[in-house]
Amino acid sequence: LCMFWMIGGIYASAMAWAIIPHYGWSFSMGSAYQFHSWRVFVVVCALPCVSAVVALTFMPESPRFFLETGKHDEAWMVLKHIHDTNMRARGEPEKVFTVNRIKVPKQLDELVEMQNESANPVLKVLFKIKAELRGIWLTFMRCFNQPVKDNTMKLAAVWFTLSFGYYGLSVWFPDVIKHLQADEYASRVKIHNNERIEDFTFNFTLENQIHRNGAFMNDRFIAMKFKAVTFIDSSFVNCYFEDVSSVGSLFKNCTFVDSFFYNTDIDDNKLKSSKVINSSFHHNKTGCQM
Repeated sequence: LCMFWMIGGIYASAMAWAIIPHYGWSFSMGSAYQFHSWRVFVVVCALPCVSAVVALTFMPESPRFFLETGKHDEAWMVLKHIHDTNMRARGEPEKVFTVNRIKVPKQLDELVEMQNESANPVLKVLFKIKAELRGIWLTFMRCFNQPVKDNTMKLAAVWFTLSFGYYGLSVWFPDVIKHLQADEYASRVKIHNNERIEDFTFNFTLENQIHRNGAFMNDRFIAMKFKAVTFIDSSFVNCYFEDVSSVGSLFKNCTFVDSFFYNTDIDDNKLKSSKVINSSFHHNKTGCQM
């Protein structure tokens, strides 16, 4: 169990590292639906679950289910298959399965008898719940009887330690790493003051920047991304924005004059205390932009 748990964690982490950073793995259907790399990651992580569901259809039923439904021969065949598989793994394929009689657990016999005697469906449900809880409790208490009592205590201590360490560190480590990465990211920010850019085409990604008192005249922002970019007290005059994504970006106290926005995610939430004069927004993007 621990091994497959570990493999699953490594698989999810490896797929996230390999898929999510690739911004090119995306396509759009208009502006309402954007299929980005994080959606690819979700699909890839769902594949093992879907495969497991499909594989379940080819797995044999449990002997208990066959016994409950009165199929004793089928239950015996499943147990024989398990026995033969285990013996081959131990190097004793010649050992014969000697079980010839299988009995349904007592509480199930009582349940069948109770169902036959009473036609009240409420009593049937209550009795079934009581029988199941009693069976679970009796099975649990057998773990504390000899000769398995010592092993139970050892396993309990091991699992408590593993669970405490795993869940404790899994909550603490991401928070610490997030703060360290945020501090490092903030230390590498580029600050531009009083810049003036005219008749320029931005078709590349701007990341981790602060622009103060900037003036952008007749500029074009086409098929580009703003990542953690903040514009403060800047003006955009006769600028054209097309197919622009602004992740973690803001425009504070900015002024837009005679500007045109097409297929962008720039909206009121990203225009903080900004003025929009004689400008228009068309075909805005919706949903998560990564």
